[in-house]
Amino acid sequence: MRAPRFDTPGVAIWVLVTEGTPAGYFELERRGDGSIEIVYFGLMPEFVGRGFGKQMLSAAVERAWEMTGSRVWLHTCTLDNPAALPNYLKRGFTAFKTETFTAPAHVPVPVSSAPPPA
Repeated sequence: MRAPRFDTPGVAIWVLVTEGTPAGYFELERRGDGSIEIVYFGLMPEFVGRGFGKQMLSAAVERAWEMTGSRVWLHTCTLDNPAALPNYLKRGFTAFKTETFTAPAHVPVPVSSAPPPA
């Protein structure tokens, strides 16, 4: 995973702050084909399941179209939160391509747990 680049033309980083606390962020990048990719999109664990993802994705899509791209796109995978794909689909994204990848045994796989019930 690469670090966000704060000084690169065509890259915009937005941070969601609620009550003075960073809750999540997204990074948009203009690609050579004129499209805008949502490169990174995520919430801090304590803000998952509270409706922030819907609002933040809607804002990311709006900001991406304001960059006047030919299309807006992103990648997702099974390591993402289970609510990610349904959120993308509800915001107008459609599946373009599906791939299967098996990580080598020596590569650590990130593990997360669901937040405690409210």
